[in-house]
Parts: sequence; C-alpha cells; structure tokens
Amino acid sequence: MEHDASEDRDHKFLAIAIEESYKGVESGDGYPYGAVIVRNDEVVVSSHNIVLRNTDSTAHAEMIAIREIIIKMTWWLRVNVLGSEGEEVGVSIFTLNEN
Repeated sequence: MEHDASEDRDHKFLAIAIEESYKGVESGDGYPYGAVIVRNDEVVVSSHNIVLRNTDSTAHAEMIAIREIIIKMTWWLRVNVLGSEGEEVGVSIFTLNEN
C-alpha cells in the first residue's frame, strides 16, 4: 500500500479532533465528538460537543466549529476542510467553498 502525504495530513487533523472529543467528555460538556476546521494546512478552529453543558441538542462539535469560524472570520467563509471524527453527520469530511 502506498503511503501518501495527504494521509499523514488527514491523520494529524483527525488526531486533533479526537483530542477535542476527550476534552468534551472529561469536562462533562457533552459526548465524545470533536471537530476541526482547517485552512491552508493550519487548524483555524477546534471544538467538541457541548450538548450537555448548553442543554442544546444542536451543539454538536461540527456545529460549534462552524459557529466559531463564522464569529472569527469577518470575511466570507472560505474553508478548505471540515472534519469530524464521529458519525454525527452523514458525511464526515466535506468542503465548504465560496461560490
């Protein structure tokens, strides 16, 4: 099997999402799900599930990450990759692009 640099990159960001999932459980914030938003191979936002802390059933890790990036970015959202290590969403990795 051929080892690919993009695989290393994906595993690196997946590891960060997994770390976030542990933070969420250890803090009592929510369930074991984490997410990262990456732009130009740098983590812009990382988050974890906070459903229990906020008593908000929509506070999934990827939703919190999207909310945070919208707050952080004052210009139109153009993000390379959003990844979630859980199966909270039907697609675990997808791309958001400016149209």
